[in-house]
Amino acid sequence: MMGVLIFRLTKAEIQGCISHKQWLRGRTKIQNLMRLGVPEDLAVPCGASNKSYWRSEKTAAMHMALNNDFFSNMGLISLRDRWIEIHYP
Repeated sequence: MMGVLIFRLTKAEIQGCISHKQWLRGRTKIQNLMRLGVPEDLAVPCGASNKSYWRSEKTAAMHMALNNDFFSNMGLISLRDRWIEIHYP
């Protein structure tokens, strides 16, 4: 019997790594965070840090920039919502 393994990760943690992994330089991270509406006092420490992609996802700046609305506007579906649709019709 096949089982389903469900991770307790938010949509921003999973799909956010895909998009902000392309921001290689600190200056690029800061500019893109500010472009997405993050205040400068939060964007600069987040962009200048050497945290890995998974660890930087847990910062307030990334939560502000890469929220659920951001991914919905990109046309991505919510993995959680899709799973609920399939298993609880």
